[in-house]
Amino acid sequence: MLKLISDFDNAFFDNGHWNLTTLSDYELIENDNEYIFNIYVPGIKKEDIGLDLKNNVLTVKAVRKYDEKTKRMINNIKYGEFETIYTLPDDAGENVDASLQEGVLTIKINKQSKRKQIEIR
Repeated sequence: MLKLISDFDNAFFDNGHWNLTTLSDYELIENDNEYIFNIYVPGIKKEDIGLDLKNNVLTVKAVRKYDEKTKRMINNIKYGEFETIYTLPDDAGENVDASLQEGVLTIKINKQSKRKQIEIR
């Protein structure tokens, strides 16, 4: 089962900008061969996203940059640094494929074959 270590639904507001919050809109899909994360990151460029997978822990970091020059009448968009950490199931593998299309970051992680129980004679 997937365990979300740090899921802050509340963001911290600092100097007029959102700071260190969670990429809150995501889904996890499981099929026979892999786990698929769809994380919704509209307005974030792929060069502003970082992924790390170590010891079955997936860390997703991103930055949505704030343009000070743009005059905004109303702003309900969160800017700043975002980080979410997931502990993956034991059968998650090390092969990861990630893509970003139309504001959706898709991360595919293969499943390792299940361990066979060895009969002792």
